[in-house]
Amino acid sequence: MDDKARLLELYEATGDPDAFTRAKPLYEQALAGAEASDPNVRLGYGYLLECHGRYSLRQATEQYQRAIELDPNADKPRYQLIWAQAALARPRRRSRCTPVAWPTRRPRCGSTGCWPGRTWPRATTKGRAG
Repeated sequence: MDDKARLLELYEATGDPDAFTRAKPLYEQALAGAEASDPNVRLGYGYLLECHGRYSLRQATEQYQRAIELDPNADKPRYQLIWAQAALARPRRRSRCTPVAWPTRRPRCGSTGCWPGRTWPRATTKGRAG
């Protein structure tokens, strides 16, 4: 196993920034030289960059969560957190940072069953087995 692959494996397993800093120029040198047409070198370099992106996104989500804790009324960090978690293919988890407040029962406001600016969905018997 060459130095590039060894450093890639180390970075993938530990997230050690030094391993990334040392591996990236090795891959770039290889791609600028004789190994430019080697698909395994391209694959390794792509994976190195992918791992770096995931580690960076994880750090970003930590910062967004801290920003939400510091200013619970701010919208921007919530949106950024959602996008970063989606990029990491993580489902959005309900937490005290991202509360969801859905009504638990039908509101009472006249005979139409209204919700501010909307009509409350009515139950229907169409399509019900029974």
